[in-house]
Amino acid sequence: MPRKTLYILSGVAVLFFALGLLLMPETFWGLFGGKIGPLGAWVSRLMTTTMLANVFLFWNLRNEPAESRVAKLFSQSQVIAWGVMAFVVAFEIIDFGLNLMTWSNALLGAAFAILFAIDGFKK
Repeated sequence: MPRKTLYILSGVAVLFFALGLLLMPETFWGLFGGKIGPLGAWVSRLMTTTMLANVFLFWNLRNEPAESRVAKLFSQSQVIAWGVMAFVVAFEIIDFGLNLMTWSNALLGAAFAILFAIDGFKK
């Protein structure tokens, strides 16, 4: 998959989650079978700051050439971000019994981790 497409798709996915966590964190977590209180809502909104920074980078690095060191490093960092997210979400499903919709997040994270690995570690 071309880097531009990968970055745009990932940016849209992250933006979707960021807006959900920013604007309606209780409802958003409820979609996945989770419940949060005021502290959870605050942490969700705090997480959004990093997510929006990533969206900014996805958008601005989307046209970088294949040999760009900066884009390769960013893709490599996304392998860690998406991979850890997929692992943590899968663990939470098993440990806390979140609903089946949450598996879509784990699979999305695993798929993006693989796609970013292909982009970030190719010669």
